[in-house]
Amino acid sequence: MSLFKSKAILTLLFLFFTSSAFSAFDEMQCLNSSFSTSVSHKGKPFGLTQNVIKIGKENCVITIEHEKLKFMKKKFVIDVCRAPVHIKAGVGAVEVLKREGECDKKAKGEFCKELRFIEDIIQDDGLIFAKGEKEDIETDHGRIYCSYLLLKAYLESGRVLSRHNGGFRMQGIPLIAPSELKKNPSDGMAESTKADEEAAPVAPAVEATPQSTSNQGADF
Repeated sequence: MSLFKSKAILTLLFLFFTSSAFSAFDEMQCLNSSFSTSVSHKGKPFGLTQNVIKIGKENCVITIEHEKLKFMKKKFVIDVCRAPVHIKAGVGAVEVLKREGECDKKAKGEFCKELRFIEDIIQDDGLIFAKGEKEDIETDHGRIYCSYLLLKAYLESGRVLSRHNGGFRMQGIPLIAPSELKKNPSDGMAESTKADEEAAPVAPAVEATPQSTSNQGADF
């Protein structure tokens, strides 16, 4: 009887630690995963319509579809492993929006506008209402959280990810080769200016004229 109880306890412990080990996904599992998920909730003002967000992921490619009040529909396709950093937006005709720099509060470009919209709908219609734990990629919450992390690294931080170089650190700085990044115009300008300065001929140094000794001892 005691042997049977011991085996049962060991089995339970094994199942517990096995399920715990697979509940939290790492960055490469997130990047290499493929899934689809959909979250909906009653929208304002009277709760008569549904706000729906659908996210499909195939390795590096993330597709986001959003519907509000049935007739307000948007679609985005984002390849987080492709340079330059850009968003493909549109339900019918596709518009390509390239990242030109940091999207701070003063930025008014179309890329930054759509970036803010994507972040808002993922947070407000996805992360808040999705079921499950964010650490479990088999749940709706985990899949949306995985997509959210990838999009923040790619769109917000401007880092092109890779499935072959160790991925990225979800809680730190993504691992990405600098050569894969598109330099900002301001960065290129700074580099060219520096290069021009280094290449410019330097005027010969002018020796200082020795001070006259006629006023030595004068009290100034």
